[in-house]
Amino acid sequence: MLDNVFDILDGPAVELKVIGRLRPTARMGLIEMESSITHWDFHINIRDMDKKELYYIPWVEAPERQAPNGNCIPAKLICIMFELVDACSARFCRIGAFSVDQKEIRTQILEPQGGEGQIRGWEYDSVTGNHTIYIV
Repeated sequence: MLDNVFDILDGPAVELKVIGRLRPTARMGLIEMESSITHWDFHINIRDMDKKELYYIPWVEAPERQAPNGNCIPAKLICIMFELVDACSARFCRIGAFSVDQKEIRTQILEPQGGEGQIRGWEYDSVTGNHTIYIV
């Protein structure tokens, strides 16, 4: 990590600026909800998550729809999970994604948890509840 984010880079680097509702996994008890989550796609062991400072951003909320064969595909919320890499510069590393189709769990994930303004990020908009972070 650079001490000064405006320094000249000494090698190839890509950062993606993301704006969304950043939530810490610890406050929500995401690991305890593992059985309610329909799909996990992670680059780390789920059981090791409690040892890391992890966050998620609700990414896509897909509505209920009908499959070509006539079956109902339930509504689904897809979230992207991040590990905090550098708190001072709000740099995060994407470590995976998860999706939930149970309405009660989707609602719980989307609800404000309190203290959103204290969550580490480059910027926080108190009107929209959105954080600006950078993915490296």
